[in-house]
Amino acid sequence: MSRRRTMVIGMPFIVVGFWLHAQLRSHGQFEFDFIEAPSDWVAFDASFQKTSPNGKLTITGHYYRSSDGSTRDAWAVGGRGIVLIQIKNVPYSTYYVSRQENDGVWEQHPMDLPNTGYKPLLRARGNRDLAEISDKVEGLSLFRYSSPGGIMVQFQSPELNFFPVITQETKSGDRLVYYDFKRREQPAELFMPPPEAAIVVRPEPMGVIEVHPGDPKPTFPQGLAKDVGRPH
Repeated sequence: MSRRRTMVIGMPFIVVGFWLHAQLRSHGQFEFDFIEAPSDWVAFDASFQKTSPNGKLTITGHYYRSSDGSTRDAWAVGGRGIVLIQIKNVPYSTYYVSRQENDGVWEQHPMDLPNTGYKPLLRARGNRDLAEISDKVEGLSLFRYSSPGGIMVQFQSPELNFFPVITQETKSGDRLVYYDFKRREQPAELFMPPPEAAIVVRPEPMGVIEVHPGDPKPTFPQGLAKDVGRPH
């Protein structure tokens, strides 16, 4: 049985993973011993900070996730304010992004979600790249994940659907840390651009993209389209 990949795409990083859905586990189609974790999305929000070892990079922001899997994150650079806001709206299968250089104009892209539903990632015990550790962050248990090729190391929390609480990039030394976690549902309006926002509708899928075997790797669209629309 071939596996489908779901790529979660956003600026400034890409996360690629294999998705095993909770219903497959319950139907006995896989004989994996899964690490205990919620089968539905856990709603929460948290602050974050990204730093570089040379001190030249400091980015701060806030991250929100709804119980339907929708996310919003805003990135701020000292002295420049918020430079990036990205939204993945799961019920509307739509990705929105606002970049500071676009003067308040948002981009809207379709997301290609799995037809079986957009579910949290499950992890099987025995994964050589994943190891439970004794340390906790704000009471959250952690698993240390080493990406193939040693590109990065993450400390993921199963209580938050294996959300990466800490990410360390091996080559650059850049470190992204989330903190002040609050488990709570998020207002629906967080996952839409402001009502008065000007929006450019783009056809290229972004945000979350299901990639089937043999499909080419998605490319990032560049620039803005000429036609500016309004949200529907």
